[in-house]
Amino acid sequence: MKTNKKKLGVYVHIPFCVRKCPYCDFRSFEIADADIHRSYMEKVVCEAAWKKEMFSPGYLVDSIYIGGG
Repeated sequence: MKTNKKKLGVYVHIPFCVRKCPYCDFRSFEIADADIHRSYMEKVVCEAAWKKEMFSPGYLVDSIYIGGG
């Protein structure tokens, strides 16, 4: 599929960790509450839908990396 859109990589950070890695500079929390995790992920999905509308005219997401906790 040929397209004139610019390629865009997306990083989604999950800030809930069992422990903080010494090399990590990302914000993270030691929270084991499943309701908080679920709420966070629902908001990530909502934001992704909103950003899709904003970026889809000129960009093509060619990679998604999910990292963090």
